[in-house]
Amino acid sequence: MKTFQVEQSLLFLNKFQDLEGVKIDFSDKYSKLLQNFSKELDAVRKIYEKNKEDPPLSRNLPPTAGRIIWARQLYQRISIPIKLLQDKIDLNKTDDGKQLIKNFNKIAEALLQYEVLFYRNWERSIDLIKKGMQSTVYIRHPETKVCFQ
Repeated sequence: MKTFQVEQSLLFLNKFQDLEGVKIDFSDKYSKLLQNFSKELDAVRKIYEKNKEDPPLSRNLPPTAGRIIWARQLYQRISIPIKLLQDKIDLNKTDDGKQLIKNFNKIAEALLQYEVLFYRNWERSIDLIKKGMQSTVYIRHPETKVCFQ
């Protein structure tokens, strides 16, 4: 099940829970959604591991910005459903929930570190470019006053 489906299912269940007079036990539905979200976390982890060296980038993006956007999209793919789950279920009460949180934290940390790594590399390259732009283009010989490149 794709995250979109997990996310949409959670939103759908939330609408039914908010209805007055509806007394339905959704615990089995949430446990199924937990299983599906766990599969989605594994899928995102595999996508990250497979593509982290050369991620698929949009055609018109610079490489660094493209990598950062790719990591953010993967992060968003897992962060929205877990927020919705945490609003409705106390994930710390069950072993499955604790494992889900642990897996989420590992993947989220890897994605954020990936983003920070490329951002810092980009930042360093900008500092080098600034230094190059501030350097003298022509040098005048102190005695002959002739300009050199």
